[in-house]
Amino acid sequence: MERLTDVYKGRYGIKTPEGIMPAYEMASGNKTAESVIDFQKGIDRLADYENTGLMPEQIIEIDYLYAEKCREVAMLRGGLKK
Repeated sequence: MERLTDVYKGRYGIKTPEGIMPAYEMASGNKTAESVIDFQKGIDRLADYENTGLMPEQIIEIDYLYAEKCREVAMLRGGLKK
């Protein structure tokens, strides 16, 4: 999967054909500190996801398998009944 984010001046930004767009440019006409911070939080969250190297389907499968193993451990400890 192609990344949508990249580092720009020490922070993540969104990749565009023209280069990396930082959060303060994405906030366009509403460049309050709060809106820029909100855009940066969203970009950072997307970058965190991309940094895992996993596709959404893989994350869902990992979550399912983890929950299944937790149930098995709980049953072995006598905490859950089938």
